[in-house]
Amino acid sequence: MMERISILLILESTIGGSFKHVLLLARHLPKDKYKVSVALSHLRNSNSIEHARQLEEEGIKVYNIPMKRSISMLSDLTAFGKIIRLFKSESFHIVHTHSSKAGFLGRMASVFFNFKVVHTPHCFAFQEKEGWARYAFLLLERFAAMFCERIIAVSTGEYNLILDEHIASARKISLIINAIDENEIVVSNEIPALKNRLGILPQDKIILGVGRLAKQKDWVKFIEIAAKVLYREKHVCFLIVGSGEESEYLYRLICKLGLEQKIILTGYVTEIYTMYSVADIFVITSLWEGLPYVILEAMMMKLPVVATNIPGNQDLITDRENGFLFEPDQNDDAVIILQKLLNDDCYIHRIGMRGYEYLKANNSFDKFLNNHMRLYQSLLSN
Repeated sequence: MMERISILLILESTIGGSFKHVLLLARHLPKDKYKVSVALSHLRNSNSIEHARQLEEEGIKVYNIPMKRSISMLSDLTAFGKIIRLFKSESFHIVHTHSSKAGFLGRMASVFFNFKVVHTPHCFAFQEKEGWARYAFLLLERFAAMFCERIIAVSTGEYNLILDEHIASARKISLIINAIDENEIVVSNEIPALKNRLGILPQDKIILGVGRLAKQKDWVKFIEIAAKVLYREKHVCFLIVGSGEESEYLYRLICKLGLEQKIILTGYVTEIYTMYSVADIFVITSLWEGLPYVILEAMMMKLPVVATNIPGNQDLITDRENGFLFEPDQNDDAVIILQKLLNDDCYIHRIGMRGYEYLKANNSFDKFLNNHMRLYQSLLSN
């Protein structure tokens, strides 16, 4: 019997798209060919402990490496030491790092070991910085890129960014487009009960946003758009699903506008497809993205998507064909699109179906998985 490929997936965040990405790989890489382990941090999300327990029950070894998103010399050195000890104690063929913090620490630690290293950025830290801070973080990415065999871009937009910012050459980049497993989707039939539980009137249409409550997602823009729509349309409610560092600030903003009955912060939700089931329209107001899983989920649930016109979103949406794009500084355009949708159920259905059909034709989960396996095999062959 051939030896299974031992692979470690390591990331800092246990919320959002990067975590979903890692869970999809961990659970779907064939167990007869791969021995998968996951290293993650429990510091960001208490629910990660439950995720870790579930993975262990599925035969996936989980290691806790306490990493923080922000730079902290003591915390980062502690995490770095734990990663070194993990690499010493276990024998991995491939270490696949994800996101900025785990990506940097994991690649630096790998210098002392003889295994193949792959990195998936899921956006870069320098994208949220300006001035000298942006340049410093960009230099760190260029430096870390020297210590991995391959960087995986999850969208054409991210691939071009890696090239344009001289992080790596084209021969070092692999393009593997994000996808989701349709089998994981559970459609809820309890919509009236869920609306009642959330305090939403039965006749209200629901506009949904999902994601980490952080600067990248620009929830202030989402709330500004919601306020303008609510001024014109009475039978509508906005849901913001997620947790993060901006939750208290956003709640205060909503209360200041007097809209806490119409813009609802749900917090972290485990059964996320329940929220898609109750929604009519999906909105994403991000400032930057890799390739957002929330758009994939919304399209799979046949919701029309209204999104900022940025790389990543552009990879999935062709404006007014299978969704809508608006410029990040043009909130009124988003308001006009939402008003048109809210007043035309057929239009909602038509655009939602086009998004679903696009996803089925272009974002195959089998292709996503097979491309990762081919990459792993090619690295080991070399």
